Amino acid sequence: MDAQSYADATGVELAEAVTRLFNQEAIGELGDAIESNETETFGGLWIQHEPYYAVVIAFTRDGAATACPYVQGTTLADLVEIRKVDFTLQELKAARTEAHSMIESLGLDSGESGIDVKNNRAEIYLTQEHLEAAESALKDAGLKLPDGVTLVTVSGYARPA
Repeated sequence: MDAQSYADATGVELAEAVTRLFNQEAIGELGDAIESNETETFGGLWIQHEPYYAVVIAFTRDGAATACPYVQGTTLADLVEIRKVDFTLQELKAARTEAHSMIESLGLDSGESGIDVKNNRAEIYLTQEHLEAAESALKDAGLKLPDGVTLVTVSGYARPA
């Protein structure tokens, strides 16, 4: 997206849009560095556009102290907001994998999935029919999805062949 399109979409001045777009590479590098080095506490990173612009970094503990060496003295320092979450990104990825295996072990389609870092959860995307079947089969088998995993209804979902 070019700067003018971003400015129009977000209601900011063109100069601010240019600055925000310029920072995207640094934000990506920041996320990569923290994800690589802080797996025990890192819950995710995202850019918040509304109601104000911020680079949000989530940690399970010690977020400010952990983030400081990564952002101090950079163009991102004044933009960073730290949030506390329950699960690390690594834990959510592992829980998602476990949930897929659990559902498939019951002979069901486990759908597609993703990680919703803003809401600190792993999501398994299913049609309403597949979701109901998965919930019923899990209950009948006495199984519970791992903590941090949510089944999400998606209309028109079709698993690629």
